Amino acid sequence: MGILDSIQRRASPENPSTSLADPNSWMFDAWGATATAAGQRVSPRTACRLSTVLACVRILSESVAQLPLLVYERIQPQGKDRAPEHPLWGVLHEAPNLLQTSFEFREMLQAHLLLWGNAYAEIEREGGRKDGRVVALWPIVPDLVHAVRQDDAGRPYYLIKEGAKFERFEQQEILHIRAMSLGGLQGLSIATQIRDAIGLGMAAEDFGARYFSNGLHPGGILVSDGNLSAESLDRIRVEKESILGGGGTRNAHRLAILTGGVKWQQIATDPEQAQSLETRLFQVRDIARAFRIPLHMVQDLEKGASNASVEAQQVEFLVQSLMPWLVRWEQVLNRSLLRSFDRPKYLVEFFVSGFARGDMETRWKAYSTAVQMGAMTRNEVRSAENMNPLPGLDEPLTPLNMGVLGSDGVTPADAVAKGPAPQRDLLAFVAHRAAIEQAEQKGEREERAAREKRAVSGRLRLQRAFEGLFARAAERFVGREVKAVLRALKRSLSSGAPIADLQAALAEFYDAEFPAAVRMDMLPLILSLAGAIRGEVADEVGGDPEMHPHLGKMAGEYVDTFIDRHAGSSQGQVVALASASPTFDDAAAAIEQRLAEWQDKRPAKIGSRESVQAGGFLAREAYALAGVTRLRWHAVGTEDCPLCSRLDGTVVGIRAQFLESGDELQADGAQPLVAQTPISHPPLHRGCNCVIVADG
Repeated sequence: MGILDSIQRRASPENPSTSLADPNSWMFDAWGATATAAGQRVSPRTACRLSTVLACVRILSESVAQLPLLVYERIQPQGKDRAPEHPLWGVLHEAPNLLQTSFEFREMLQAHLLLWGNAYAEIEREGGRKDGRVVALWPIVPDLVHAVRQDDAGRPYYLIKEGAKFERFEQQEILHIRAMSLGGLQGLSIATQIRDAIGLGMAAEDFGARYFSNGLHPGGILVSDGNLSAESLDRIRVEKESILGGGGTRNAHRLAILTGGVKWQQIATDPEQAQSLETRLFQVRDIARAFRIPLHMVQDLEKGASNASVEAQQVEFLVQSLMPWLVRWEQVLNRSLLRSFDRPKYLVEFFVSGFARGDMETRWKAYSTAVQMGAMTRNEVRSAENMNPLPGLDEPLTPLNMGVLGSDGVTPADAVAKGPAPQRDLLAFVAHRAAIEQAEQKGEREERAAREKRAVSGRLRLQRAFEGLFARAAERFVGREVKAVLRALKRSLSSGAPIADLQAALAEFYDAEFPAAVRMDMLPLILSLAGAIRGEVADEVGGDPEMHPHLGKMAGEYVDTFIDRHAGSSQGQVVALASASPTFDDAAAAIEQRLAEWQDKRPAKIGSRESVQAGGFLAREAYALAGVTRLRWHAVGTEDCPLCSRLDGTVVGIRAQFLESGDELQADGAQPLVAQTPISHPPLHRGCNCVIVADG
């Protein structure tokens, strides 16, 4: 039975209507509010009627909303820079949609998180494509989300109320931030979990309000020595209400005249005995405890708080109360809004340094220490204090009694030999050991960079060498292919069903004769390339440089895949030309022209593409054999190709994809590229000669 049925069932001649200002209990039941032990109805929407809940929700929501939400670009080998050029910057930092600012959007979603346990927003992507870049985020009130379920693949999907019906949204279409969850699909509402505490606070407030509404008069009874008529009872009731009730403090101390032997007998009730004030104060603390809000932030200063303790509580609030919510936001935003090829290169984070700033004296002491030890420049201090930079303050300072070991031409080994003995000066020994370790780490980084440079250079050298070899091999099997298609075309001209006969002849050639011809020309080259790449990988990351049987097997599989791809393309082109021509003579002329183009241009195209594609495929297999777990895309000629530059530095697992099928790669100065198939190695596009290298 639905909500409307419930409403109709409750309406009756005895209870014909209810006011929205003072609704009857059945209206709360219909809309999901839950009765508490104190008799109050509490729901996510009504909970904020209690000032403590409203204060807690405002504190956390406004704190999340006021922090800058930034997109960063990762810097290798470590560090990050702000990336205002990234498309997500404007959505997250400035305005997520046409109606809201970033502050308003985050304030609203954080309030949803606290009251409902879930925050939802529809992700609007460019062109309506599920893999397009994010252009807007539209918040959804949580009680419109009817259900969160799992499909056969284990992915959640969402049924969201749109007018009178529910519309299904897939996981990639919805931004879903959960509070603490027991089932993993939906978060727990804090307001619902502590509804009894909130209900008790509401009841205490209601008690106080009604006490003042009755003119500060406790309840009482009217006593009569005799029986009263119905008319007398009505008159007394009207007089009592007009004098004592309904007027609040305005009716206090007014004179009441009772007739007919009626006397007023007061029932004494002391608010202190009913513990009204203590109850209200305890509920402030109880609710603040559930939201993890320091008491001074909800204006409970009964026990007193010094400036030092408030400052410490402010830091505690950031670490214990606010930071868990920020981490939830960051992880969901990174997972849901950054596309797979962007995640290794970019990240979304809140900037919390400003929130944790102490008083001025403490801040400047910390700045002074950081500047003296060279950890900050003086202009970085000015920037942290929202001051413009000054010329000449961008270089870090170094104390006169400190320096970088080796900067004066003395090697770490010389410094250790000349320095004080460990037994005489432990601090010097520790410093020397640290310097040696730094020098060794620097040497390792330089050696790793040199090996990577050699690997890229060697891979490009192999590309150039095998491009010509693949092109000459292609000249041979493409020549055979052209002759076979011409023979089939001539035989079909005299046939009663020329197109069908042509298709049959082509199928016979590409299924039997063609694979053997290609294997004879291509397999030795692919095996030779596999051996060369195996040696290059061994030089780069270590390992056995000898040819491995697994690489031989992969080389054979690659050739078979190439044969299927090439044969399918050739047959498709010939059949398409035959089907599109008005007569078979016209078809024959068009096919002969295409065959001439094959013979003239196709070998060079095959040589250019396969030298990169086969090299990337075999390199990944060689890295896997060497125990490498992560690969990095190394773009070549980035000044000429914005798309390759966009993917440069992206890191994935050894068996992961740089781009999934359907992913869209965008870069300034280039048309967006949509991956038709998963891309696990170069080439990214026609003419690309990028390479993959080991990461770390």
